[in-house]
Amino acid sequence: MATKTILIVDDERMVVEVLDELFTEAGYSTLTARNGAHALTLLNVTHPDLILTDLLMPVLDGFGLCRAVLANPATHMIPLVLMSAVYDLHFSIDFPIAGFLLKPFQFDTMLNLVESLLATPAVGAQGHG
Repeated sequence: MATKTILIVDDERMVVEVLDELFTEAGYSTLTARNGAHALTLLNVTHPDLILTDLLMPVLDGFGLCRAVLANPATHMIPLVLMSAVYDLHFSIDFPIAGFLLKPFQFDTMLNLVESLLATPAVGAQGHG
């Protein structure tokens, strides 16, 4: 079975490094971006199996990134898992997502969510709001 790829998008360098290490050790391939605009550039040349993104970032935030991913026929089925330290942001999400993780997160919870999403064929972002 091919290695699944996770795109990690967060403006906090330490968060990106920790998550990159966590998922690499769990057997996943990772791509990293420091904001939504950088992530969209990566999506022009690669197709990850899941996108894990922070919501509040400079340049292009997670809301804009998710809307762009969902609007693109080439990427709209990639599961979107959102992260934020602000719980109330969960209530302002007006598009389909595969999951929401509150920072600081439990790594076991995060790994379990990602593993369950990637174990399901063609999960996409549909129906997981």
